[in-house]
Amino acid sequence: MKTLRPLGFGESLRTLYIYAHRANGNKLWFQLIDSEPQELPPSLTGYLKAIEFPKVERRGKECCKLNITLTAHRPVVIECGHDSTFAKSFMVAIASLTPAQLQQPITLEAQPGTQDESVLFCNVWLGYKRIFLEWDENTDWRAVAGQAIANVRAAQGVRA
Repeated sequence: MKTLRPLGFGESLRTLYIYAHRANGNKLWFQLIDSEPQELPPSLTGYLKAIEFPKVERRGKECCKLNITLTAHRPVVIECGHDSTFAKSFMVAIASLTPAQLQQPITLEAQPGTQDESVLFCNVWLGYKRIFLEWDENTDWRAVAGQAIANVRAAQGVRA
């Protein structure tokens, strides 16, 4: 009989919240432990489960975020600004994948910008193939987000 988790001690099953932005110096993405940012390895592999755009309060102001939910070694939520470079590079890649492809594990890799230290990209990998599409100021982000969300929902068997 195969168990879902190995026997013995292990990591918490609580959702791991990861923040993807460069506000904390050189850290690409990080988790908060006792309110201190702790850098994480540059890539995370898991099954994409949901894409959401919640309104949250940060520093006393309401703002819109992109939450990327994955199942990896434990449940993971990656949070970034809804209109950040990280969000855009993620959304355009996911919108280009089929629901069947999104039933496979994907790898998200945080990559720093080379010309602007405040920029963080999200490389999306399917197996060993990087999914990369260009965008510009004319990109219809509502349409891209709608397609990405529809693809993830279809991969999960959820009807629109």
